[in-house]
Amino acid sequence: MKEKDFQTKFGRWVKNRWQGSAVFELKLCKDKAWPFSEIKEHQLAALSVAKHSILYFKLPDVGLMQKPFDTVVVSGVPAYLALMFYKRGQDEFFLIDIDTLLSEIKSSERRSLTEDRAQLIGQSVHFA
Repeated sequence: MKEKDFQTKFGRWVKNRWQGSAVFELKLCKDKAWPFSEIKEHQLAALSVAKHSILYFKLPDVGLMQKPFDTVVVSGVPAYLALMFYKRGQDEFFLIDIDTLLSEIKSSERRSLTEDRAQLIGQSVHFA
């Protein structure tokens, strides 16, 4: 599985199960621990701004794809890291609130997040 495969499954899940607005950063981990360095500073900042302030984003004009509109503005919405620890047949991922994630990065003695810790600080979600 690649992150794009997770994105496809996540897209179906969110369209069928999520209610309301939110922002998500998806990450896939194929090891025993997910390195904090896999999420970039601008991603952490954008998630935090979307939750606590106003995030403005202009959709890029690219290729032949028809975009639905020019810009998106989100404010005060839930913001999550969606993290999957991949194993064959995996249907579970974790939603970790941006504030919880930032706190974990700051206070953890580790430089990575284990699946057991993700289960403690996040919400377990199944595709099925």
